[in-house]
Amino acid sequence: MPLPMPTPLITFIIPTYNTPPHLLHQCIESILALDLFSTERQIILVDDGSTIPAITQVPPHIAPHITPVRLPQNQGLAAARNAAIPQATGTYIQFIDADDALLVHPYNALLQQLRAPTPPDVLMFNHCHHLPRHPHTAYVQWSTPTTGTHHLAHHSLQAACWGYIFKRSIMGSLRFPQGMLHEDEYFTPRLLLRAHTLISTHTPLYYYRQRANSICHTTDRAHRMRKIADKQKILIDLSTQRWTADQLPAITRRLHQLAADLLYNVWTHTHSLQQLRLTAHTLRQHNLYPLPLKHYTPRYWAWALALKFLRV
Repeated sequence: MPLPMPTPLITFIIPTYNTPPHLLHQCIESILALDLFSTERQIILVDDGSTIPAITQVPPHIAPHITPVRLPQNQGLAAARNAAIPQATGTYIQFIDADDALLVHPYNALLQQLRAPTPPDVLMFNHCHHLPRHPHTAYVQWSTPTTGTHHLAHHSLQAACWGYIFKRSIMGSLRFPQGMLHEDEYFTPRLLLRAHTLISTHTPLYYYRQRANSICHTTDRAHRMRKIADKQKILIDLSTQRWTADQLPAITRRLHQLAADLLYNVWTHTHSLQQLRLTAHTLRQHNLYPLPLKHYTPRYWAWALALKFLRV
């Protein structure tokens, strides 16, 4: 009778859609370079209907390390991530964009935390836009453990789901909303509220590559307006859900900052005071406006003050 396969420590989920092969290779190679045995990692490559199947563009020495999932047509980032989740068997899940990479040496410090006697539910970390000059230098200082709810109530959130690693067991039935942009803004706050223990570091562990032609940096007006509309939907949905008394301070801070971001996006993308006031009116109907003058961040405080002067 064959022995049962050991549970991987981490499942790495990589959605891809027509990613340049050399960038995809760098992404996967950064995972393979970590201090993990092959049995401790699971790499799921989700091909979201690429023109050429992504698995056929992976070098032969990499392919055996990958669990491929291919969607029949391009369905979006949320659908790709959701398709991989049922295939995940790791204790932890780490999402990675196919054109990004992990910073191997500092990420190895994260692995030490996962192997501790009582590892946390969530570990949050920083990112960088340029590869470090001295990649072998990796001192990582971690915060004192806290709950995800406490963290949300006292820290500004970087919602991108590649900016943290989490225990698969806390996710439950939570999934990304399909057919919408800003899906991380929906997923991340809800996930963190489920975390009994969370630690974080300001050290970059993730290399976020900024590509001019990527979907996040498109200048297409229709796409930008869709992002605004979807962010507004997610904000209102977050505000209308029932929260416990313990969760409310955390969600309130997130709602304030999301509303500020939304109004800032409306102003910078439309330069229309009328559109800004229309959006503010919609938010006011859901008790999301006016923004309180809180010192969450200097940018938040300045923008909230500017809106008062503009009489929005």
